Amino acid sequence: TYDEATCDSVGSTPTMSPSTSPTSNPSKGPSHGPSTSPTTLSPATQVTEAEVEGKIQFSNTTISEENMSLFVDEIKREIKRIACDDNFLKCEVSVGVNGQPVSRYLREHSRSMQESSSTQVDYAIALEEICVSVCSDSVALSNQATGSLHVAIDNGSFVESLKGSSTTLMTLLANAIATRSVVPDPGAPSNWYPDWRSSSKSICLNDGNEPTYMKIFGNYYENSLDACCKRYYAWDLIACTGDAGTIPSGFYPNWGTSETKCLNSIESPETLPYTLEIWLDVDIESCCEKNFNWVYNDCVYLSGGSLNIAATNKWYVNHQEEICQQDCLEEGGGSCGGLVDLGKTLFDTAAACCKEKLSWITSTTCESHSMLLPVVGTSLWYIDWSLQKCVKDCADSSDVNCGGLANQYDPKYSSSTECCDRIRYVGPRECTLE
Repeated sequence: TYDEATCDSVGSTPTMSPSTSPTSNPSKGPSHGPSTSPTTLSPATQVTEAEVEGKIQFSNTTISEENMSLFVDEIKREIKRIACDDNFLKCEVSVGVNGQPVSRYLREHSRSMQESSSTQVDYAIALEEICVSVCSDSVALSNQATGSLHVAIDNGSFVESLKGSSTTLMTLLANAIATRSVVPDPGAPSNWYPDWRSSSKSICLNDGNEPTYMKIFGNYYENSLDACCKRYYAWDLIACTGDAGTIPSGFYPNWGTSETKCLNSIESPETLPYTLEIWLDVDIESCCEKNFNWVYNDCVYLSGGSLNIAATNKWYVNHQEEICQQDCLEEGGGSCGGLVDLGKTLFDTAAACCKEKLSWITSTTCESHSMLLPVVGTSLWYIDWSLQKCVKDCADSSDVNCGGLANQYDPKYSSSTECCDRIRYVGPRECTLE
């Protein structure tokens, strides 16, 4: 120690010799006042903000004007008690009634309050959280705040806690039931990701709890539940999307069974194919034509379609009857020969069908037989080799020279003389039937 007046040491032995060199780093003087700059967070520290809005519907209870303030204050206190974690930097709760501030609601609805047996309480929770390194996003922060609150409302403990806060609320809420709904945050991110941690289920989530590697690389996300399920769980689309998903409307082939039919994607979504966009068609007929054209009509019938729609009314050959018939239900009568599968060659007219498929039959004869019209023939002459005579191409029993209808391959002549010239070894009088 030193005597402040003389700077002599007191009660201690002086050094043998004073120091001859100054210290290399003399101490700085003390600061004379607090820092005037605000404290800043380190670069690794972040602040996450979120706001949650919700509604709680109280039924089987009537809240009077004089008790409304008590009722709302206790709800606000209870929400804050349950939702506000001690680790939150900020957790502010505001409450309204039926979409209005409490004071305005009391002013405008004092009379109707006496008649209403239900009350809707609107709440909003503003949140801030400081975190370091990997942080929760606003969705995860919202879920953290509201998870326990939702459970308490759903299991009835929220109402029970309110009833225990005062004898007045105990009476008012004796038979009350609380139900909830959450107002989605339009600014919340839509980062849907595949939850591969649930190995036995096909699930996409957007709860902000995706693995760190997904957050780092960022290429696992989709903007909607539908898009995420289609990308990662297309083979199990319905299980992934559940009731919240959108099932595209159309028809797809039922490859899973021996039945050659198409299924309605809305009515039978459980077997939707993996490559849905490729296999889905707008109607039964298109689906059957694309996937089961060899049994097209069976497919339309089994799929619940109308066979009348399946009919094309075009013409196809019936080799057994040696005629052409129309592709339509036999019940329709006329030239309808029944529906044919799409593998069958079809023609626009009976004449085209006869020419292509029954070329050995005279075209007019084939057409007449096919169209159920009287057959008159050409009235031209041809040689009936079985009779060794020239006869007319007709079926008129009143004409003695009619020899029946000629075949397509029979040469035809305009007169009996021209025809008889072809069989000169037969005398002119024996050449015809007269």
